[in-house]
Amino acid sequence: MIKKYIFLIMVMLICSSHGPPNCNLYKKNKDCYRACKEAERAIKFRQGTRFSQKYFDQSIERCPSFAYSYYEKAVPYAKRGQIKEWKILIDKAVTIDPIEYLPFRGWYHFFFMHNYESTIADINKLDSLMTYDIGVSGDGLYHLNILKALAFKGLGKKKEALSILQQQINSKDHYQGLYDYLHLGVLYLENNEFQAAIEALDKQKEVNDISELYYYKAIAFKHLGVQKMYKTNLNRALEYYKKDKKMMNPYRQLPDEIFQLDIEKEMEIVNKEIILFIDAPNDLSSCINASQLNVKYESVSKKIKYKEDYRFTVLPKSERANRQIDQEYLLCTVYEMNQDSITFNIELLKPEVKQDRYIARFGKSKKPFSCDFLQEMICSFYLK
Repeated sequence: MIKKYIFLIMVMLICSSHGPPNCNLYKKNKDCYRACKEAERAIKFRQGTRFSQKYFDQSIERCPSFAYSYYEKAVPYAKRGQIKEWKILIDKAVTIDPIEYLPFRGWYHFFFMHNYESTIADINKLDSLMTYDIGVSGDGLYHLNILKALAFKGLGKKKEALSILQQQINSKDHYQGLYDYLHLGVLYLENNEFQAAIEALDKQKEVNDISELYYYKAIAFKHLGVQKMYKTNLNRALEYYKKDKKMMNPYRQLPDEIFQLDIEKEMEIVNKEIILFIDAPNDLSSCINASQLNVKYESVSKKIKYKEDYRFTVLPKSERANRQIDQEYLLCTVYEMNQDSITFNIELLKPEVKQDRYIARFGKSKKPFSCDFLQEMICSFYLK
């Protein structure tokens, strides 16, 4: 229940204006005091309406250094996509009071414009002006360093993003956002650190138990070859999503947010993955890879009128020790290969506690050799 209240407060922050400064602070300056009072009148009207903007204009006219009115007048322009008008006004507010309004401008750059370079620049500028914690984003959802990390991710600089996220989350007195550990887990996942991803996502559950964490845990378990946990977490992700236990925002898709279709697409292939390990003296990636095998699989399955649509995942045999596989898998061992011939063995194996047990085996020497031949042998062996 507490988490729901936190979310509602954040929605209110996004959707509404924040109140003007205490007008009594401006009593020594008659014009700025009246400007503050005009701003108070402005926020009584719906944001962006003619009367609201009119009173902000009057506020600015009375006191051109009253930054709050520039900022509030700018907000509806951003929400309408009128970026030029927003930029003129928000820049004025930042010029007058950079410490107060740099966080808002940086957040709007990220949230509405996807202008990640400007987000990073504003947060760095703010950091250079302050000797204490730089604070949180305009919606209260993230510490600004977490927002900076997400901006780096938006630029494709995932190593920098991961480093900033780790440093901020592990810092003393970290402001805990609703999705910090989710983003950390996804970055680990994208960096192929699957166990670290699962651990971060488990911590996310303690903060905010949502569909996305189970979806990404499922993907991590998929890469580790743990089919049972892959299925379990996908089912939980769908269950939570249907109960609206998910990431939400009234204006745009959040970073790492998913949709029901994402879960359902993954569920379509949950029982249709063929894991193939390759053990060969030479690099066979140009000859045997997932995309080529999937094409060949479609061709072979049509010939024998097999309707199940499986998909290959191809890995080097050295990866077997790193993966907690709980499903049958294929191992293709190439003993000798050159331009003219190949000697190979294909096995279907089942994971066991002490040693994987083979279920079926096929060996062949072939002259002349072609990649197409080996691809067909692998697909035909599995289908039979």
